[in-house]
Amino acid sequence: MIYSLIVSGLFSCTYKGKAHDSVLKKKETNSILEEKEWFGFIDSVYTYSLKNEKYIDSVSLYFMKVNTPSVLAESKFILWRNSKPIKNGEFNLFIPLNTYQFLIVSKGSRNIILNEIEIDSIKIKESKKVLLDLNNSNLLKDPCNQISKINHKVTNQSIVFKVQIFQLCSEEYFYEELIYPFPKNPLNVRSCPLNPR
Repeated sequence: MIYSLIVSGLFSCTYKGKAHDSVLKKKETNSILEEKEWFGFIDSVYTYSLKNEKYIDSVSLYFMKVNTPSVLAESKFILWRNSKPIKNGEFNLFIPLNTYQFLIVSKGSRNIILNEIEIDSIKIKESKKVLLDLNNSNLLKDPCNQISKINHKVTNQSIVFKVQIFQLCSEEYFYEELIYPFPKNPLNVRSCPLNPR
């Protein structure tokens, strides 16, 4: 009886300690976010927790409200380690390939950049690629062409990006497809929408 009381007491202290640590980390994270100029425009947040003692312990995706000023309107991401931001940026598509590897795709008016990120126990490995550059495309370099939207779908062996291009001079839309092969044969490829609402 006494033994069980001691054990339950120890468990209770341990649990309270972990809960307290979690509350402190959340407060620390919130204070860091409040310093961001876009903090007040956050509509929703989606967080991926990474296990197996990786260098990064979570990835948070921040989706902005509809009425956010255009300079702040892109979705944001932060890679966290012990409640400290290690890397951040903007994205249009976030595509998890498995529990430690994902793609971050961002578009400008004339180009699309893909950043393949892999996280191990000691560092972040990044590989940036230009998926599309209108300025260096023989067929699409017309200065009236602008990239207006990008979507994707996952097939058995690749990711297919569908790019919407707006032709300013003729005021027409047309589409280009880009095929990106899976890097390093990832498992359990999932897709994260631009906005989960």
